[in-house]
Amino acid sequence: MQRTRNILFNSCFAFNALLVFMLVFEQKLSIPAWLQVAGRAHPLILHFPITILILYIGWTLIFEKKQEQEQSVSFGDILLLLAAVTASITAVMGMILSREAGYDPETLQWHKWTGVAVALLTSLWYYFKKSINSHKWLHWSAALVTLFVIVFTGHEG
Repeated sequence: MQRTRNILFNSCFAFNALLVFMLVFEQKLSIPAWLQVAGRAHPLILHFPITILILYIGWTLIFEKKQEQEQSVSFGDILLLLAAVTASITAVMGMILSREAGYDPETLQWHKWTGVAVALLTSLWYYFKKSINSHKWLHWSAALVTLFVIVFTGHEG
């Protein structure tokens, strides 16, 4: 199980590095036609990280007092890691899709940056999970900020 977590976390790190690279060199990117298909799948998979994050927040709300149990902590960790990985993949696919024509530039700009923020926030939340969860107010602040950014991103998209 630990090996799977390491693979998922390293994949998440790689997708976030790719995401930052795509943001920095956005104007110089030329997406090949065969890769644009992956970008067009963005609307298909974007609901996974949203759902998994809401499940994670619900899980921690229900089992917050029972975190001594190893199984509940482990399941919560897996949910947050899956949310981070799927958010990063979704953001990369969205960046690929944004290079196509036909979108309002101002709306696209807000949607793009907040989508990247969701991916980076969830990844940082997973990485610093132990220190964030040690302070109840910090945990709920992270949850509320992430939910707000998700709602804003969806509204702008």
